[in-house]
Amino acid sequence: MTTWSPDERDAVGRANELRIATRRVDGRLRPSVIVLVIRHGADLYVRSVNGRGSAWFPGVADRHAGHISAGGVDRDVTFLARRGRGHAVGHVTSPPARTATVRLLPS
Repeated sequence: MTTWSPDERDAVGRANELRIATRRVDGRLRPSVIVLVIRHGADLYVRSVNGRGSAWFPGVADRHAGHISAGGVDRDVTFLARRGRGHAVGHVTSPPARTATVRLLPS
């Protein structure tokens, strides 16, 4: 598994928002959307405020692959599902949002 470099992690974490695009079945990227990003230690997370029904989230659940851009970092990523509230992302606490938290892993 690839890891974030300290510079990448810092830059994305400081950005607070990122552009995220999920992959289609044919591998092409869908149009990107802006979402909040949270850094917790060495990890980066995004959460769909509208839960799994958000327009961008099905690509996460189906293919687990996409691309992010934030803080000068452009990187293919793998989405790893996270369950539960988690204190790092606790400010977006609706039940649907809790089920739509994913960890970003560089690909």
